Amino acid sequence: MNDFNHFYPNTELGIDLKLLTCRPGRIETGKVINGTITRDGEDHFTFVQNHQPTRDKAGANPHLYRGSCVNIIGGNPDFRLSFNRPRIRDADKLAQFCRQAAKELRVIVRLVEKKSTQG
Repeated sequence: MNDFNHFYPNTELGIDLKLLTCRPGRIETGKVINGTITRDGEDHFTFVQNHQPTRDKAGANPHLYRGSCVNIIGGNPDFRLSFNRPRIRDADKLAQFCRQAAKELRVIVRLVEKKSTQG
């Protein structure tokens, strides 16, 4: 349950409220939307919903390889290599992670060489 003890209770009777939302139509009962309410004049308020533009999936850099230790993220013309680094507290786990990452890198090299010979 929400704790509204730190808010001041205000009631505006008989007002005009304009809602500017991201989707057309009425808001569902019980639906919560984030935004800003502004007092435009005497007895008139406007609510504007916060809008976070969605990222274009076609413009996003795709994962070309997802491994347990290594990721290759591709984009034209560059590629990015990233490691899924766990929290390592001892030398044995570090060595194990490095061996696993090396295995994955060898797999990636074989895939790249195979792709480049195919054209």
